[in-house]
Amino acid sequence: MVLVGLCQGGWQSAIYASIFPYDVSHLVIAGAPIDFSPGSSRLVDFVHRTPIAWFQSLVDMNGGIVPGEFMRDCFKAMHYIERYWCDSLDLWNDFWILDEWEREKAIERKRRFRNWYEHSCQAIPGDFFLQVVNMFRHNKLVKGEMEILGKRVDLSNIKCPITLLAGAKDDISPPEQLFAMSNFVGVPVTEYLVDAGHIGVFMGRKAIKDYWSKIFRGVIEND
Repeated sequence: MVLVGLCQGGWQSAIYASIFPYDVSHLVIAGAPIDFSPGSSRLVDFVHRTPIAWFQSLVDMNGGIVPGEFMRDCFKAMHYIERYWCDSLDLWNDFWILDEWEREKAIERKRRFRNWYEHSCQAIPGDFFLQVVNMFRHNKLVKGEMEILGKRVDLSNIKCPITLLAGAKDDISPPEQLFAMSNFVGVPVTEYLVDAGHIGVFMGRKAIKDYWSKIFRGVIEND
């Protein structure tokens, strides 16, 4: 099968491909950290600065889960000026700068995105959340210190071609943390860099038109 992992699903897909290497014919990872050391990431910085007891208390106070709304608000807080000020200013500008047809189109696009962004949050099991925090803090994925389903995760076990897509403006999963994957595998790796932020890597117009179409054509040709 072809396995495509976005963000959190990216390193999860890498883990799956390393444990079950013969199940995956092509691995595509986008906007996901693999090696948490290089580059500058607000997410990794936050995990390192925050005591592990704080993460544990978050799980305990919510009955063993981490609410999706908490995760959403944390990501918004990483870019609080843009999310709590610039987004509203941008909407205001649409009312005054665009003509009626362009205004309706722009506002509808923003409404659809906002509905998705604000209301698609999923709760995370507390044990899984704490395991991920420790993976980030200690860079366990590339050190071979993770054990899943009784098997040690070793990225060098991956047997299939790998395609990576990173965003040049992504400060949550910076390109360096994704492209470092080529240092830990022994298979062909194709790298693409799109001029986009984190979400733009997955659903930005330029990424979809110029990169995702190319990636899937390459996957089909390889298969």
